[in-house]
Amino acid sequence: MGVQSSCAKVRAVSHALPMVDCTRSMARQAANTEVLQICTISGIEALLIAAQVRWTGHVIEVNNRLPKIIFYSEHCELQDGARSRSGQRKRYKDMLKGNLKRCSIVPADLETLAMERSKWRLLYKTSIRQFESDRIRAVEAKREQRKTATI
Repeated sequence: MGVQSSCAKVRAVSHALPMVDCTRSMARQAANTEVLQICTISGIEALLIAAQVRWTGHVIEVNNRLPKIIFYSEHCELQDGARSRSGQRKRYKDMLKGNLKRCSIVPADLETLAMERSKWRLLYKTSIRQFESDRIRAVEAKREQRKTATI
């Protein structure tokens, strides 16, 4: 996406937002979900998950390359058995597994799904779209609950 098209979207969003009378000054206010819908883009969380899942599918496809060797290696595990007091830091694999579950993709089937590239692309894109719509629905419900509780 070019800079000019991004600027055009920002201008369109700023004109589409409703004016809200504040006690200090006039300001344009809108929920993040409204801005994302006006710009027709996904939230940052969905973009990051999509990039992670897409890269993982690519790593699974390649044969005998360094990223695949590192991805499946256990060298990043603790060798000496010492644990930190605050608990273990999550590894890339741990975050990937959690993100796959949030997108309704079974982590155990990841390798078989990723080997067929066209099906994999369709699966992860639809899963990310579903994740984003569920996230927006949950955020809007939480916002509505908060608004009704204060009234």
